[in-house]
Amino acid sequence: MKKTVLLVFLFSATFYVFPQNNIYDLLNKEIIVHDTWAGQSFTLVQENDTYYVYRRIFGSGLPVIMTMV
Repeated sequence: MKKTVLLVFLFSATFYVFPQNNIYDLLNKEIIVHDTWAGQSFTLVQENDTYYVYRRIFGSGLPVIMTMV
């Protein structure tokens, strides 16, 4: 009986599908990367059918040194 329950459990666990992340989950979310200098961030933005990545470079004395599209 225990083997049957274990077998059913293992068989049903193989069909569980983990949620898949895709690029649309990252829309309008800022991803901050800390590096040895001061850091930078990336934001994926959608305007109509076009996607842009905004890259902001942080400085040690200024909040944002440069923003690139």
